[in-house]
Amino acid sequence: LAGLGVISGYPGGSFGPERQVTRAEIAAILVRALNIEPGSEQELKFKDNAAIPAWARGAVAAAVREGLVKGYPQPDGTATFEAGRSVTRAELAVLVARILEKELGTVAPAELKFGDAARIPPWAKAGIGVAVAKGTVTGYPDSTFRPQNSITRAEAAAMVLRLLDALGGK
Repeated sequence: LAGLGVISGYPGGSFGPERQVTRAEIAAILVRALNIEPGSEQELKFKDNAAIPAWARGAVAAAVREGLVKGYPQPDGTATFEAGRSVTRAELAVLVARILEKELGTVAPAELKFGDAARIPPWAKAGIGVAVAKGTVTGYPDSTFRPQNSITRAEAAAMVLRLLDALGGK
């Protein structure tokens, strides 16, 4: 993924495999992985636009335009993006499923046989099932999924690589 320009390291040359991935980072990774043209800042309609780092604004705009990511509705009718918020395993699996179905059409979800399947939020079950069915998402060796865990850079890289494989190396 680094060779493809999809994921880059941090200053000093480290990858930080155990670091948590933010919403801004995952938007940038997915946009680069899918070769989507960056969007313009004018496309960003979030209440917290100013909190989206400058390096991520084009990617976030593109990810929103393509329907990959959404904002969080607020009581005043606006939406926030929350760029610095960590992405959970359930959230990334749903994003991956959204991409799979956008590119491949409807995918029948796999049965979720994880030991902690009851902890998977209802909004994420179908998406995780799609991602599991296409082999882009797996569980841990103890047969758990850990849906609420923040995803690490290493886990995100593995999911994105499997996503690209499922899409035929798009």
